[in-house]
Amino acid sequence: MEFRDLVVFNKALLAKRIWQLFQNPNSLAAWILKAKYYAHSSVLEAMVGKRPSFAWGSIILSQAVIRNVLVWRVGNVRDIRVWGDRWLPTPTTFAVQSPCCIIDKDAWIVDLINQSTKRWKLTLISNIFNKEEARAISNIPLSPLQPLDKLIWQSCNNLLPTKTNLFRRRVVPNKSCPICDIDEETIEHILWSCPSAKDVWGNGTTKIQKGDYVGRESMQIFEMLLDMCEITDVELFTVVAQKIWFCRNAVVHGEVFSHPNQVISEARESLGNFQRQNLQDAEGVELPQARQLIQWQPPPYNTIKFNWDAEVEKNADI
Repeated sequence: MEFRDLVVFNKALLAKRIWQLFQNPNSLAAWILKAKYYAHSSVLEAMVGKRPSFAWGSIILSQAVIRNVLVWRVGNVRDIRVWGDRWLPTPTTFAVQSPCCIIDKDAWIVDLINQSTKRWKLTLISNIFNKEEARAISNIPLSPLQPLDKLIWQSCNNLLPTKTNLFRRRVVPNKSCPICDIDEETIEHILWSCPSAKDVWGNGTTKIQKGDYVGRESMQIFEMLLDMCEITDVELFTVVAQKIWFCRNAVVHGEVFSHPNQVISEARESLGNFQRQNLQDAEGVELPQARQLIQWQPPPYNTIKFNWDAEVEKNADI
């Protein structure tokens, strides 16, 4: 095996360890390192500290590799800082360029959101940020629910903490489903094949009921749904799957599995709230305009061409 640059390759491997600590804060390694080196911050903000171990001293050297490419997606707004973090949908910088004013420099994005309506505080945003950034922020959709795509991503990659996965890591003594106690609890079983899950899907849409999903993995099931169902059915499937997983967790913690009709009813209500909250509030929000792509061309022969950039503020005549 040959490597062009062993230093870069080593930094990439160490950066992978940083990312694992960031993505799995409840792992044993993350607990130990956090308690010793970054008790009051995240691993991305951790310092080397006094007398660090050789392992930590090596890992922290690759911290900049992650920080320089990390871009937040607005989901859990309590984890993202307004200034300093890269979260704006503005290529090249992805970070707020407007000077800090009105709110504290260490403010979180949650401070820009009305917690009762789950909508952006448009007046506050327009007073803090420049016009372009205010428009970009206002057009970021918000949801009162947890990001549903996370559940789909975890299930398609076999990352949900089912009994089978926990048994593989020697966390639980057996693989049996906590609801039916008959088959092994895989992701496909708990979300689709378990009798309790089948009862829930039996009350869902006809197209979802007609699918042949026996023996298929989660990724294949989801791909089939995308091919044969409308987007509204796929959205309902996602919310119902989330509700089934929540019911499963309730059973694990000593509660009972909700009635199938109640699960479907709550799923439809949650989906309706999700869709209503994400409707664009046209009042006071300007939609971004498409920009015309201009291709640079070299000047004619024996001619010098100067290039510069400028911004036009129509309202201010600048």
